[in-house]
Amino acid sequence: MAQTDNQELASKILPDLLGKRMLVIGAGGIGKAAALMAYSLGVEIAVANRSQPKLDQLRKTLPEISTHLINAREQTSINRVLGDVKPDHIVLATGRVQGFASGSIDLAEAMDYFGDRFEPIMAIANWIASNAKKSCSFTIVSGFIGVPTMGNLAWSAVGPAIKGLVEHLAVELGPTRVNAVAPGPVVDTQMARDVVGTDEGVSAMAAALSKQLPIGRAVVVEDVARQIMMVAGDPTATGSIRFTEGGISLVPSSVIADLHMEKEGDEKN
Repeated sequence: MAQTDNQELASKILPDLLGKRMLVIGAGGIGKAAALMAYSLGVEIAVANRSQPKLDQLRKTLPEISTHLINAREQTSINRVLGDVKPDHIVLATGRVQGFASGSIDLAEAMDYFGDRFEPIMAIANWIASNAKKSCSFTIVSGFIGVPTMGNLAWSAVGPAIKGLVEHLAVELGPTRVNAVAPGPVVDTQMARDVVGTDEGVSAMAAALSKQLPIGRAVVVEDVARQIMMVAGDPTATGSIRFTEGGISLVPSSVIADLHMEKEGDEKN
């Protein structure tokens, strides 16, 4: 479908998107997919990332976008980039998967992990409270919210905690809309490769998911990007969690553990 056709469709179904400006923080697999999909829908795109190489790669694909270096855990960096971009929509697609098993938790490392997940949310909320346009939306790509698995103490805590933050911020920051998209295992990301260890392992995981998930296939980055567009473009969506996990919450936790999701990984931005 041509971009003009996509834009006409977006104006009817997702009226809060067309002609607006979106800042995507994080240029990993999900962030890149969100930027590409938003651009196809007629959204002006800016992407911020903590390192330059992924921004350079993205500019080769989409030379029309603006790119920015950011440290999402620093308020001054958040203020600088968001102040420069002045977005109508903010998408936070950073973070990493890290497990931690009871009995062997490094407390300093665990606190750094939680800081990596929550400090950007707090910093963006601070900026929105003081600077955001009334039409602004804030969408967070959260961790998986589902059946706990062995060795995933920290990871299992992140998703439900973000759910609580989203509900609170939707009330506190209104009329700015705040939502989260909660994916399950997304197989075509660097995070998946880091978790499993090899490309062959990712292929095996995708095949196993295709057999176990009710939808009959694995979740990919475009699935997550589609949900991001839905919540950003729906003027009534706020305080919600949109699941993009293919029904994995219906699968026994023993099966999830067998998919090697207990290993550590990192979506390096």
